[in-house]
Amino acid sequence: MRLTVDLPLFLPLLEAGACIVTPGKRLAREITESWVRHCESDNPVIATPRVTTVDGWLEQAWLRAVESGRLPSGRLLTPQQDLAVWQRIIRTDLDERIGFSLTHPRAAAQRAQTAWNKLMMHDGAGWKDLW
Repeated sequence: MRLTVDLPLFLPLLEAGACIVTPGKRLAREITESWVRHCESDNPVIATPRVTTVDGWLEQAWLRAVESGRLPSGRLLTPQQDLAVWQRIIRTDLDERIGFSLTHPRAAAQRAQTAWNKLMMHDGAGWKDLW
């Protein structure tokens, strides 16, 4: 597989030991693989670079906040568990609406999940009249 990473863009960060946050696993893996290829000719031992996805970085930040006592202890839902919650919310709502049905309730749940995540990323939790 041909890597699509322009390693010189990331070299100063990787050499400084900075954490690189990527939107997805593929890019994180490609940056790491490019770094290893770059280093393997000069060094028999290669330090693992700090490359992670946004979701992984957020989860680690949440865990540190829980461990330091800044947030109450709890468990994060996996994306599948989160989707199951949205599906149950939609199913319950549909049961209460006599005569109304959705053709694709799973797709509606996925859209609701995406909309909720975007809302929370833009401080939607502080809105008073949110339904």
